[in-house]
Amino acid sequence: MVQIRDMGGPHGAPMFRFLARFFALDFAIMSLAAFAATSSANAQGVDNTAATDRPAVHVAGPRTGRYAHLTRDIEAGVRAALRHLGVPVANGDAVILTDACGASRQMTKEPAVPVVWPSSKLPAGEVADIEIASDIRDTAVIIGHPCARTALAAAKAYSLRNQLFIAPVTRHSALTDDARHTTVLRLTGRDDGQGTFAGRYLARNFSARDVVAVHDPTRVARRLVSQLVTAWPLLPSRKDAIVDAFANVPRDMPTVIKFTASKASYADLIEKIRLAAPKAVYIAAFPMEAQIIVKDLAAAGLNVQIFGPDTLAVDPARNANAVAHSPSPHLATVKVSLPVDALRLPAGAGLIARLRKENLEPSDAMLRAYAAVELWWAARNVAQTHAGRDLSDAIKSRTTQTSLGPMSFDSNGDLQQPSYAFFEIGEDSYRPLSDVAP
Repeated sequence: MVQIRDMGGPHGAPMFRFLARFFALDFAIMSLAAFAATSSANAQGVDNTAATDRPAVHVAGPRTGRYAHLTRDIEAGVRAALRHLGVPVANGDAVILTDACGASRQMTKEPAVPVVWPSSKLPAGEVADIEIASDIRDTAVIIGHPCARTALAAAKAYSLRNQLFIAPVTRHSALTDDARHTTVLRLTGRDDGQGTFAGRYLARNFSARDVVAVHDPTRVARRLVSQLVTAWPLLPSRKDAIVDAFANVPRDMPTVIKFTASKASYADLIEKIRLAAPKAVYIAAFPMEAQIIVKDLAAAGLNVQIFGPDTLAVDPARNANAVAHSPSPHLATVKVSLPVDALRLPAGAGLIARLRKENLEPSDAMLRAYAAVELWWAARNVAQTHAGRDLSDAIKSRTTQTSLGPMSFDSNGDLQQPSYAFFEIGEDSYRPLSDVAP
């Protein structure tokens, strides 16, 4: 506050009034400018918090339903990392949000828990907008949203507010494909990355002429196979190598066969496969069709190795080492691609042992959430800001050493480390193949 003292004399009072008006006007102008700058920054989601302030860390996810166990594990991983790193977070702990995945649209707030929920006014099938409680607008990082639908909506909202959002287990490709999701990072594999993984594995273990890839007409199946065939090397002089519309360049690639789904028998497809005489068959289809195809292959006496995506697994939403269901006998010979479980990463052995000493039973989600905090904290120490785009750029621009090993990301925010492995279906579990391709 500026204090003006009476200068005395016959001109003291007029001089006082002049200076008072001058300083009052100047102070008012500066106050208005500061208010306008702050309002503009807040409206644009720009972080005005000094890097030395105590950041707010939020965990988001459903508290009930099929994904609730993932939320609990993410919460445990975040809190363990904050403790171990000594992060001076606001309120001394992470704040828990609950989203509406799998719950009624008419949600009520849990006691003392902010709520994130999709709008109920959008047509079915569209990604919902998100409504975010005002008390989480200054959050430094949000970790979680294991449910894809809510994660997609949240990614849009957080990017608009310039808040960093790290998804430890969400695999939907659109999460990072959307160019508007500029503050989003994914710590697990993309669903559609299975095709690329499968192609690299098959190309390393089989020649192209020994592989047949069959697919139904769905977009997902076509994309998986289109990615699979690009794993084989280009052959500029072999135009006859192109056997399907998936590639517009010559390539020594496997035989690709499209089939019509919903048949009781696929004898015509089996005959095409027999004529190709493959050693390996990749099936991109729904489990019901895949079971019939596998059964028909066995009935035809074709001795081939069969591979497929996680849609052929009994319960692809769960970790491979946790599956305890009896698969269909017709799929018992299929090798399916499943996400790499962080529990199997050699680099994570130390963290796993430390968490168990603290009476925590680690899971894939818990370990990836722990690494998410490490990524954010390392980026914050480099960027010296809470602004989501700056933090995201800092993480993407370098390889960060975490408790799960080094992590790097592409420009979209997708993890670049190996994310899938093939598993053989057993009696009541999945056994990883000894040969795992990146």
